[in-house]
Amino acid sequence: SERIDMRYQWLSRFLLTETADNDKVMEPFAKQAIAHSCEKGETIVLCMDQTFVNDCHGILALSVRFGNRCLPLFWRTKKGLGNIGFPQQKELLDIVASLIPKNSKVLLLGDRFYGSVELINYLHRRNWDYRLRIKSNILVDTGERSCTTGQLAMNVSSEGAYFKDVFLTNQQVETNLGIVHEKNHPEPWIIAMRTTPNYY
Repeated sequence: SERIDMRYQWLSRFLLTETADNDKVMEPFAKQAIAHSCEKGETIVLCMDQTFVNDCHGILALSVRFGNRCLPLFWRTKKGLGNIGFPQQKELLDIVASLIPKNSKVLLLGDRFYGSVELINYLHRRNWDYRLRIKSNILVDTGERSCTTGQLAMNVSSEGAYFKDVFLTNQQVETNLGIVHEKNHPEPWIIAMRTTPNYY
């Protein structure tokens, strides 16, 4: 329809249709996008991100990197402006995991909402790599000292600081940390990862 009001009317009706299953609608597209992203043996790069559509609804989306873009595959919405937690994250990751070709390498990227013990444990079980920016108030044990990630990041040199086999929180989840404080950036980057950390 050329009339915008009619388009909105059609979209409103479609979105109210309880028989429309977003996951089923997106599955063929997602499977194809994932297959294309690793057709030459490349690592499948997944991005998890949360945004807000208005003053009272948040969206958690799981996307796949395709060239220089991220293509949203699946999402969950939730009323409220808080963090959408691990149960919803796991739902999205489980769906995508079922579409990933066997023996493919996977890397998950996520910002500070996602550096949780539960998520890191999940990724270890899946044998997926990850780069998760984590908050500065998480307790860590490096084997030499127990402190917060923020204290660990204090006075980091321009070359960065790197820690292998660090335990997060009292749950003793093992990971590696890379910490870099870029010039003119207000705070350091604290990144949890499965691989050996370095400046790159």
